[in-house]
Amino acid sequence: VFSLTDPMTGKTTGFDAGLAAMLAKYITGKPNVKLTQVQVASREVLLQNGAVDTVIATYTITTGRAKKVAFAGPYYSSGDAILVSKGNTAITKATDLDGKTVCTETASTAAGDIEQFAPSAKLVLFDTNAECVQAVEQGRADAYVLDQALLLGDVYREPDKVKVVGQPFTTE
Repeated sequence: VFSLTDPMTGKTTGFDAGLAAMLAKYITGKPNVKLTQVQVASREVLLQNGAVDTVIATYTITTGRAKKVAFAGPYYSSGDAILVSKGNTAITKATDLDGKTVCTETASTAAGDIEQFAPSAKLVLFDTNAECVQAVEQGRADAYVLDQALLLGDVYREPDKVKVVGQPFTTE
């Protein structure tokens, strides 16, 4: 898991949260940093208006994004993959998404990738990862496309409900 806030303790844990603490200690000498959960669609605005100093998250570096914010990476490479309900056998690769209802997160690069690899897919955008997983579980979406690492975390949390199929079909 890259980072999640534990609803019981309010503490954010995971790879990105640990990296933030490590960098804070290296830069300031103190491991304590204020962590703020951000949505995909709000990251750049929060950086630009000074609400946060850094964003340490799964955040694909693109030419357009690099014009808005300064990246200090990459520190991890992944690619878009496909999450489907556990019983789905019709979708195994990106081209199988054509004609299907496919969701991803608002402002993610996956939206453009879906349009490129499955131009006749019906694209549905949600603000959060949890909303996308729920849409697949409830049958409101046939598939969810995002970075494979994030989708594998979803499978870890819901192994009886969802699965990741195929291999990543992009490199990010």
